[in-house]
Amino acid sequence: MINYETVQYWEKSLKRLALNEKIIRLRQGLVQHIDDISEVWKPLKNYLNDLQQTAIINQPDREKLQIIANFLNSKISLIEFIHFWQQDDDKNIDLQLNYPILAQRLKQSEIAIFLGSNIADKLTDKLSQFAQYSSFEGSFSEICQYLELKNDCSRATLRSEVENLVQ
Repeated sequence: MINYETVQYWEKSLKRLALNEKIIRLRQGLVQHIDDISEVWKPLKNYLNDLQQTAIINQPDREKLQIIANFLNSKISLIEFIHFWQQDDDKNIDLQLNYPILAQRLKQSEIAIFLGSNIADKLTDKLSQFAQYSSFEGSFSEICQYLELKNDCSRATLRSEVENLVQ
């Protein structure tokens, strides 16, 4: 017999999975416009990362996700989209780090820690070459995220490439 807590757990898991899939689709669409939206890419990327980590969505978040979808579906212009994210830049940085989620993701090898190391800087250059993104000027985590969002690079491929570069 299934108890109430089990049902709640699975409902929450399915909602989180659906939200993650939606965010991934939106990110993939945004990567196609990365040159056009470069001035708002960082706050936009940070917002989506935070939203995905917390897995809590409220009405303002639904509206923001709808604005992204509207931009990707050409329902709002590039100028309107950039203006929205520029005016909202200061408002969406207030999310707290969720340490239990970070710990769980670390245990599952979904994230890696590079503390006080210049290895990440060296890897960033090599990964940008691997991605054929010669003008890349971001961090290690940003190039990894870019590679994951490319349709021809899976997380397993990225992990394998990083392992090869480290050895």
